[in-house]
Amino acid sequence: TKSGAGQTTVSVAYNNTATGTTHVNAGTFSYTAGAFVNAGALSVATGATFTVSGVNDYVQSVGSTVINGTLNVGGNTA
Repeated sequence: TKSGAGQTTVSVAYNNTATGTTHVNAGTFSYTAGAFVNAGALSVATGATFTVSGVNDYVQSVGSTVINGTLNVGGNTA
């Protein structure tokens, strides 16, 4: 869970497994270690941002993604 203003950067390999949760409640969470694979739950709250570096670096295998804030994948936002 990323809470509070500012930016947190993760630059080591990390996959969100089927039982995992990743929540970005505030600020910016940047993932720079290649593809982020989500098989669990990812949520981005209003006003928060989840960023991965490459255009093909967000993979939703199963699970859920709820974006109320910003999802930035390789410079493309949703």
